[in-house]
Amino acid sequence: MSIVREYRVEHLGRRTYVGVPLEFTMATLEMVVSEAFESVADAMAEHGLVGGEGVIRYRRMAPEGTFAVEVGYVVRGDVEPPPGLGRWALPAGTYAIAAHEGPYADLSAETGSFLVWADEAGHRPSMEVTGAGSGYACYYEAYLETPREGPKGPEGSAEIRMLLG
Repeated sequence: MSIVREYRVEHLGRRTYVGVPLEFTMATLEMVVSEAFESVADAMAEHGLVGGEGVIRYRRMAPEGTFAVEVGYVVRGDVEPPPGLGRWALPAGTYAIAAHEGPYADLSAETGSFLVWADEAGHRPSMEVTGAGSGYACYYEAYLETPREGPKGPEGSAEIRMLLG
């Protein structure tokens, strides 16, 4: 069972992350994202980079249910990414945040509850337009610890973060 510890609003500074762009469907999400996190971590380790929290930044969702995201790890400063990896920034700003503890499989349902809470509280997403699409670049998931295996698959502490406009 997952537990949302809290909803809150907080100012966060700019963070840089390195990773890879991906496209997947909900059916392939767990396998594709897990493999991407592993390959990014391996490439970073080979080049002496230490990553912080894991990031899945949503860029767009196509009508057929395909998601375009970036998967990677926050790094200190504007480091040069290893070959094959990109570098992006999470902008400074005020974020609505949902804290999650439990199975990552429950994040989708918790995101729905979080978005209802944000809307009812009057918090509006920035909905910034990106080169890869529109609407989702204001939203990302932060994985705060190394996942552990639980009864429903990978689990741990994570936050759903939405940049407010």
